[in-house]
Amino acid sequence: MVVFDSTVLILLLYPEAKPPIDPATKAPLTDCKARIEFLISKLSESKTPILIPTPVLSEVLVRTRNEKSDAYFDIMRKSPAFQVEPFDSIAAVELAHLIDEALASKKELTAAETWAKVKYDRQIIAVAKTRGCTSIYCGDGNLAAVASKNGMKPIMTWELPLPPVNQQQELKFDEQSKTDPEPGRSAPEDAELAAAEVSQNREIGEEESEKETEGSVNLAEAAEPKPKIIDNPPE
Repeated sequence: MVVFDSTVLILLLYPEAKPPIDPATKAPLTDCKARIEFLISKLSESKTPILIPTPVLSEVLVRTRNEKSDAYFDIMRKSPAFQVEPFDSIAAVELAHLIDEALASKKELTAAETWAKVKYDRQIIAVAKTRGCTSIYCGDGNLAAVASKNGMKPIMTWELPLPPVNQQQELKFDEQSKTDPEPGRSAPEDAELAAAEVSQNREIGEEESEKETEGSVNLAEAAEPKPKIIDNPPE
């Protein structure tokens, strides 16, 4: 299982969101849409569940307060591709044991940090660790540092690979049709179709697994599906 932070989730739900800055070029990251689509396709192929901690969900919903927010949240709840998990009592105990010099020493924070953000980031890591996540896809260096110190592999947005050349050309060729809703269809409906495609790939893999190993535990059944999806970018 992997976890998304709010930056990655917003790029997924809102392809036109302002791209993050690539430290290597000091310019906005190129081909964000293609990178995110390729990531989702690889996670779908490997039937890897995507965790969305409720602190991430709340941040995205706050940033996207409009008529589409409820539609995206409803899609998330119904899609087994995503699991929305709360910051509960188990996560609270985990947070208390995180390796975190900032919380332990009360050191002076940088301009990019506040104590509220420090605690918010730790809640995300605590939820992820208690759900068995091994990697976090994020766009925040401070969050990535805490994840790394606590045994999780951070993958930054600017580290996401581009799809193979032939696939990338195919994505660009179809960019207009995927960016805008088809005539007569809303953006949330397009998002629902995308989530359904991810879910279908997982279901196919689960059926094949059942045929190979009779009586094996179905991942989607073992963990109650708590789907997710949201909309609108941060300025």
